[in-house]
Order: sequence, then C-alpha cells, then structure tokens
Amino acid sequence: MQILINGKSTSVTDKTTILTIMQERKLSNGRAVVELNEMIVDKTAWSTTFFKENDTLEIVTFMGGGSK
Repeated sequence: MQILINGKSTSVTDKTTILTIMQERKLSNGRAVVELNEMIVDKTAWSTTFFKENDTLEIVTFMGGGSK
C-alpha cells in the first residue's frame, strides 16, 4: 500500500507500524514527534499503530546546537 512520509510516497505492508518506520530510519531514540493524519501519536502507541492506504505520516526530529 502507499502512504506519504514527510510528503514522499512510500510503499509499506499492512503489517508496518510507526515503530517499524522509525527503526528503519534510526529515529526510535525518542528525539522525534510523529503525526499521523494530522494527529500526534504518543511514542507508547508507535508499536501498535498500523497504516492504512493513503495515510500521511509526518516525522519531526530535534537537533541540538546553538549559536557560535
């Protein structure tokens, strides 16, 4: 099935969870916010949230840094 991840069409299976996507992208360390169809998904639900055709997933990551 096709879903959008950060605006890019991506093919996933019906057994794919948010946690699967986050692990594949090495983003499961907690430094990210995930929004599925415009609703923020709590990290505790990542392993039990499966995708449906045409879902939209937005992943926002946080980066450290500062001024020079």
